[in-house]
Amino acid sequence: QPVSRGQYIQIYATGLGTAVGPGGADPPADGQVAPPSPLFNTVATATVTIGGVNAPVTFAGLAPGFVALYQVNVQVPSNAPVGSAVPVVLTMTYSNGSSAASQQDVTIAVQ
Repeated sequence: QPVSRGQYIQIYATGLGTAVGPGGADPPADGQVAPPSPLFNTVATATVTIGGVNAPVTFAGLAPGFVALYQVNVQVPSNAPVGSAVPVVLTMTYSNGSSAASQQDVTIAVQ
């Protein structure tokens, strides 16, 4: 089902790097489920574009209730292009200035 401009979406991913809890708390041990509270945010900065337009990221961190899965909450920009295959790119920028972008063939339907 297409998403409307202004709505929020969740992007699920793996490999987004280190996550920390409030006050720098260590994340769950390997193989352990991420708790619903507190939330564990990525150390790297997440940015998202939808159709080449910057989309506000409201959360990037471990997905509560899952093991080794990340969740990125994003608002679809009001000026995002519409269509059945609008490209979505997630980029993680690390403290050393390097960055890594998701594959270019990820799309969503925007109305």
